[in-house]
Amino acid sequence: MAKDDMFVIMYKILAYLYECMKLGKKANPENISWDSEMFSIPEEYWKKILVELIENGYIKDVYVVNSIGSRSGIKFGTDPSVTMAGVQFLEENSMMAKAKSVLGSSFQTVLSRLIGLL
Repeated sequence: MAKDDMFVIMYKILAYLYECMKLGKKANPENISWDSEMFSIPEEYWKKILVELIENGYIKDVYVVNSIGSRSGIKFGTDPSVTMAGVQFLEENSMMAKAKSVLGSSFQTVLSRLIGLL
């Protein structure tokens, strides 16, 4: 599984939102942007991943914005977060477990820094 694999990116987004929620911290959309410290991927690929997370009900207060005459975009509300379904997907899905294993402890360090624990 590569660092830019869809499941790895999904894992990072969901894990970040879940940790923020557990710690009572507000998630910063910049930390899960297509070109962030957590990952640097093409913007269109990032949008498709977020659309999957939104449409499957794994995240909330994140929206697909369709504009007439232009491409769709992603808009974050004031409190983007993971849903119960998202936590279940994160904790029980075998591909999420693989992604977690691939990322190892170095991801936890990045996650802690982004949330402000380091």
